[in-house]
Amino acid sequence: MVDAFSGVRGVFPESGLLIVGDGQQRETLENRIAELGLGEALLLPGYLENVPAIMQRCDLLCIPSFTEGLPITLLEAMTVGLPIVASDVGEIRAVLGDGLGGRVLRIDAAQSLTKELQAVLSDTVNASEQVSWSRQRIARDFSCQVMAEKYLQIYRQVLA
Repeated sequence: MVDAFSGVRGVFPESGLLIVGDGQQRETLENRIAELGLGEALLLPGYLENVPAIMQRCDLLCIPSFTEGLPITLLEAMTVGLPIVASDVGEIRAVLGDGLGGRVLRIDAAQSLTKELQAVLSDTVNASEQVSWSRQRIARDFSCQVMAEKYLQIYRQVLA
């Protein structure tokens, strides 16, 4: 992600990157950020509360993971209307409707990720259509009411 962001800055020099969360790779990330001279454009605040509120101030969400199940972050981004670029791992492709709700790609090189990020930042019309699809998907399949009803159905089956 850090290397891909360096490429994004070449086309969008005013862009910034916020990496939320913390882990064992923090020092490696900090070293790579310093090597690429991205310190002024990239923030590593660690764990943060109320991530959906932070997302509302962002231009896109990128999930460049090698493994995932169904990330809550993905559902939160879809809910707040954030364009998405995500790895084709776990349930991401299925939740994003094979690309109807965001860009889904194999993460095999920083260059391909860079191109996808630049494409989303440049193509606001397509991103807007994907955001609209995502919001409809959340309302139809993942809203609190829909999820509560699905759990209720399971409980009824178990009790029967």
